[in-house]
Amino acid sequence: MTNNAAARILRHGSGRFPEKTALVFRNRVTSYADLTRNAHAFAALLQARGIKPSDRIALLLPDSPAFVTAFLGALLLGAVPVPIGMAIRDEDKTFILNDSGAKLLVTDDSSGPAHDMDRIRCDLDISLDQAPPDPRHAPYEPSPDDRASLLYTSGSTGRPKGVPHTHADFLVPAATLGPATLGDVSSDILLSASKLSFSYGLMAQLCLGLSGGATIILHPEPPDAKLLPELILRRRPTVFFAVPAVYDMLLRTLDTHTDLSFMRACISSGEALPGPLHEAWRQRTGLDITELLGSTETLTSFMATQPGRDTPGTLGRPVAGFEIRTVDTNGNEAGGETHGRLQVRGPGIARTYWNRPEQSTATMLANGWLETGDLCIRKNGELVLVGRTDDLFRSGGQWVAPRQVEECLARHPAIQECAVALCHVRGMAYPCAFVVLSGSQQPPSSGELIRFAKKRLPRHMCPVQIVFTNALPRTATGKIQRHKLKV
Repeated sequence: MTNNAAARILRHGSGRFPEKTALVFRNRVTSYADLTRNAHAFAALLQARGIKPSDRIALLLPDSPAFVTAFLGALLLGAVPVPIGMAIRDEDKTFILNDSGAKLLVTDDSSGPAHDMDRIRCDLDISLDQAPPDPRHAPYEPSPDDRASLLYTSGSTGRPKGVPHTHADFLVPAATLGPATLGDVSSDILLSASKLSFSYGLMAQLCLGLSGGATIILHPEPPDAKLLPELILRRRPTVFFAVPAVYDMLLRTLDTHTDLSFMRACISSGEALPGPLHEAWRQRTGLDITELLGSTETLTSFMATQPGRDTPGTLGRPVAGFEIRTVDTNGNEAGGETHGRLQVRGPGIARTYWNRPEQSTATMLANGWLETGDLCIRKNGELVLVGRTDDLFRSGGQWVAPRQVEECLARHPAIQECAVALCHVRGMAYPCAFVVLSGSQQPPSSGELIRFAKKRLPRHMCPVQIVFTNALPRTATGKIQRHKLKV
């Protein structure tokens, strides 16, 4: 059996039911047989352009048959695809092109970023007129250390970091997370609001969906309040992946009587899912949300909740094959209700960052442990995420975890969403809350919201200032960028 990730991902669908629809894009469908042929043709095209195993290939493409074909085709050849998010800043696109050392850019835009490099331009439906005839060839057989792809983090607090993953890493989600959360997906229609250029969307659509024989709905546009509800009701996906902000947006835009009973699984990841949001979704739709915890460094999700067993707002349990621990500032196991940094060990975890030796040492620890950057606490035996370690700040000599303040304020009926960051008053550090109002009732005053928090939070965690805003700054993946919040 080959160890090539693309060959393994394609084998299930093309081998068992080749004429089944693999991809739905606008009004076009692509069968598993056609997808396999196209991927091999793209591998041959890359080879004809002088690309060799281990060469990096940048993909600046929206979610489309072109992206899937180019990604799998590069893997079949042994080249290393480098997805670049369409929605990220131009300066970050240029940074990734330079940092990755990509030899070729695959794009649907003939101009693309200003970069002097060879490129292949393809339409989103994928036209392979340039490919050599009879392109089918044996997939590249990787060694255990051969890179399969170079994925970049979303850069929520700085420059994106490159994360190399091997071919074996891409096979982990179907072997671990899939059985734990979804089971057999061969009869499913899968829709992901998160894009293929980010690890969550890539894992959901390729590693879980295509490798399991599902039908994948591809949409190149951002998941906005108009397009996504229409797409859901038209395509009727049975499995839906999104970040918490998208679930919140759907609650605000879907008609109160909308029937989503065709969905059998709703999945959330990307950042913590607030308990009140989960409860609101369940009350509106009758559906539970399975929350996953993973990262670009792990590629797969290593923790998952089980609806009906785990309390909404908690992280659930480790997926089979993974170990977790929480450690204090001294590196000792955090006991009781002590805050601790979450660390994970298991299959498919990246061993290093690309060109970042110091950050690799700080994150990829001895004996296979990974520093996730998440800060957790145990409550009633369940693990609760309280924030990111790089979001913490001190106020009154005590640590403030912004997420805990945000969850408190989010319970006020007039608040749609909020984020908490550090501000200074007369040189002293205090929490400040940036609030987006729902607009559904008489707007509250700053004083009312501060009093609301004081009744529910320790004094050092109560915001001293409320800033009303129309929107919160977010990354292309939907994560709040707290470092951009300024008073």
